[in-house]
Amino acid sequence: PADFRTDMLQDMPLTTRLAEYLEMHRQGVAALAENAKADVRVLVYSCQPYAQCGGHGDRLNGIVTAFLLAVLTRRVFLIDSE
Repeated sequence: PADFRTDMLQDMPLTTRLAEYLEMHRQGVAALAENAKADVRVLVYSCQPYAQCGGHGDRLNGIVTAFLLAVLTRRVFLIDSE
């Protein structure tokens, strides 16, 4: 049997899905700012200096892919810019 949540997400417009994600993201970042050990699920894109991350196109592809994965798995998306 199909999961109700899955059926609901398939019919949800992208703008609604992104609006929900933005609110969840704001709440998650606020919780982390208040307490770094807060129980918030996060997905962090990281490309360290001198790592084999490819060129700008490869990095952008990785960032977009990681963002979409964060939206689908309801995680706060962060970029490690060190």
